[in-house]
Amino acid sequence: MGINVHAAHSQANKISHYASTLRDVQQHLVRARGNLNNGWQAEEMLYVNQAIEQMSRDMAALASKLEGISSDVRSAANDINREEEAKAEREAKAKAEAEAKAKKAHDKK
Repeated sequence: MGINVHAAHSQANKISHYASTLRDVQQHLVRARGNLNNGWQAEEMLYVNQAIEQMSRDMAALASKLEGISSDVRSAANDINREEEAKAEREAKAKAEAEAKAKKAHDKK
């Protein structure tokens, strides 16, 4: 039983979707920060802004990692599939050669 490349690509697409959703959340957070800054003038906004900036950076880093994982899943699935196909070809060739050798030996008798 070989790797299901379609299923692996489907999973990779889900991971990419999660990364995209995370980027959307990040954008909403940055917009919310802007709204807070427009409506709330206080010393603690320095800390609120720092916290939001850190969350935004963390989200961006996580989204990038998710995209990397998605790419790795696709690449690994394709590599495994190519290896399985090459192995099947080698086995088929070896079987054909063995059958030809057996037939040749049988024909000599």
